[in-house]
Order: sequence, then C-alpha cells, then structure tokens
Amino acid sequence: MLQKTWVRIILLMLPLAFVMCCIFLRDLAVYIAENILPPCDSYSHLGIYCPGCGLTRCILAIMYGRLWLALRCNAAVFCIFIAAMLLYAEIALLSFGKDIHLLPRKAWVWITFAFIAVIYLVLRNFIPEIMPPDIADFVFL
Repeated sequence: MLQKTWVRIILLMLPLAFVMCCIFLRDLAVYIAENILPPCDSYSHLGIYCPGCGLTRCILAIMYGRLWLALRCNAAVFCIFIAAMLLYAEIALLSFGKDIHLLPRKAWVWITFAFIAVIYLVLRNFIPEIMPPDIADFVFL
C-alpha cells in the first residue's frame, strides 16, 4: 500500500516538475537553439521542410506557453505532445483505480492521424501560412 501511495504522489508531481523545468530551463533552451544546434540540412540544401523542421521552435513555444505558435511550428509534434498528456492522464487515473480511456484504441484512428500528419508535412512546404516561422522571428516574453 505504501508503494502505491508513492507512485500516486510521483505521478501527481510530474506535471509540476515539467512546468518548473520549462520555466527554469527556457532561457538555456533558447541559447542552445540559437547558438549550438545546427540548421536543418534538408532545408538548407534543398529548401524542403523535413518532418523534424520546427521541432525546436515548437518545444520553445510550449516552454513559453505560446501554444498557438507551437502548433504553427510543427503541428505533428504538438499533436504528439497532446497525446502524451492524455496518456499521462490515463496512467494517473489508473493509479487511482479508474480505468478511463482518453486515447482512442481503434487502429483506424491512428492510421487516419498518420495519414493526415503526412499530408500536413508535405503541404507545409507549399502553403506559407503553415510554414514554420524562423527562430529569429520569435519574440519571447
């Protein structure tokens, strides 16, 4: 019983720890993104956004609480972030004895999601409104 209590406490503290890490490490993350990380080879040489283009900017936007900007930087990563939060909620609820499914369990849902993600990752190379903004354009408050 004591072990279950500690698991519950740790599970409930994880979101707080995540938010605190985002707050305390965001300036370091901006420094790393601007000065250390290399530019994308696919975009630099071919002018094509790869599936990972915008990932760093998406994470920085999430760290600063700018969710709309995160969605614009890389919507696929933002959707994966939401799915991870829903999975965390399922696990936390399960630790309290509630077997509630927040994520869909049908394969066709995930196949449809993957298909839409691939279409998005291709279309963002041609539609300026969904292209990731440059990191130099970010104004973090």
